[in-house]
Amino acid sequence: MVKPIPSLPAALDQFAILLDVDGTILDLAPTPREVFVSHTLRDTLARLWERTDGAMAFVSGRPVSELDLIFSPLQLPAIGGHGAELRTIAGGALGAPRLPPLDPALKRRFAAIAEAGPGIVLEDKGITVQKLRQYFAGQGLLACAALPAGAAQGERRARLCCQDLL
Repeated sequence: MVKPIPSLPAALDQFAILLDVDGTILDLAPTPREVFVSHTLRDTLARLWERTDGAMAFVSGRPVSELDLIFSPLQLPAIGGHGAELRTIAGGALGAPRLPPLDPALKRRFAAIAEAGPGIVLEDKGITVQKLRQYFAGQGLLACAALPAGAAQGERRARLCCQDLL
């Protein structure tokens, strides 16, 4: 027997909601810059933010500035850059970055890998993560990430997951 999905309570001001962006509230697109946010979704998000009394935030690997651009004119609370950026107040300023920038030498190494073949897209997310993606028709994508927790550790992770791309 299938249980019915319970409806949301009328009062949402006792809840906090964290919304993952890419692949959850937004469909994945061929490239990160090609995502689309409808006016209906923007309106729904604004109403949800109001109904939770401001206890709603985006969670994304994207920088918060990119979330602001995608969801403009909304500037909701957000956790960006895989946790490296944090804005706790809608329309407010970002807190200080929580991680150091990724080492430029490591970025150059990723750029060299990205030049290895067609279909590899290099995403430079600044202070948090460098990703490589290769798109295969109908087969999803492979992702490669190096976190700035330390160059040696990041390079080891990069080598392990980038082997599939080469």
